[in-house]
Amino acid sequence: MPQNFEIRVISLKNQLDRREKINNLFDNKNIRWSFFDAISGKDIQPFLRMYDRKKRLQTPGYDLRDNEIACFLSHRAVWQECLKENKSFLILEDDVSINTSLPRFLDSINNIIETVAENNLFIRLGNTFKKKYIKVHSINKNLNITRYYKDPYGGFGYLISPLIAKNLINNSNIFWTPVDDFLWRGWDHDSCLLDIWPSLISTSDIDNPSSIGDRKKPKISLFKKIKREFFRAIENKQKNTYQKTIISRIEKNEFNITR
Repeated sequence: MPQNFEIRVISLKNQLDRREKINNLFDNKNIRWSFFDAISGKDIQPFLRMYDRKKRLQTPGYDLRDNEIACFLSHRAVWQECLKENKSFLILEDDVSINTSLPRFLDSINNIIETVAENNLFIRLGNTFKKKYIKVHSINKNLNITRYYKDPYGGFGYLISPLIAKNLINNSNIFWTPVDDFLWRGWDHDSCLLDIWPSLISTSDIDNPSSIGDRKKPKISLFKKIKREFFRAIENKQKNTYQKTIISRIEKNEFNITR
């Protein structure tokens, strides 16, 4: 089956071991793919005007790390490529592993793109944690598109159409969350992130050091905690309203994602 999408693998230039693994996976197999040279945490200074530090400190109560900002900027740059080339993109981070054979994986991606309408082609292929989900549509007897009740986290591999890329770009001129959080936040960018079950990819970051760095939350003062809870309550109301609306539409068969 002809490849009807482009593959971009986000990777820092100095991640030689990870790049070798990706090269071994894709090279010399008649696949269109390329690395996107990720922005380093050392190079974010020109982009810091895009980072809403005030809102970040209001809600979680602590800053994004430099590498988290750089990761967001790298993904956003690939969205811009997707929009410019006007083609569907499979966006991968360089720590991914494919959970099936490569030919079956590529056929699955082609089938998803041929089935799902462009305005809904925003589909994550794997996530970090197992959560409860509701089935939206069956691609075939072995592959389902789902929506999770709670975010299972992960931004290491997903499909987007140019239309979705445009939505994400237009609503991320200013950002304050890690990119994987942003992908889930459909109430911010009006694009509903769906998932594939069973997952087609997984990440090795669970067992290996992440290039983003340690994500442990720093300690914050009691005053900041009280202030944070106020802003979190506003956030949770938006999130819960959005999620209830999406799940209700799915349950009523009003969420038609096919072409």
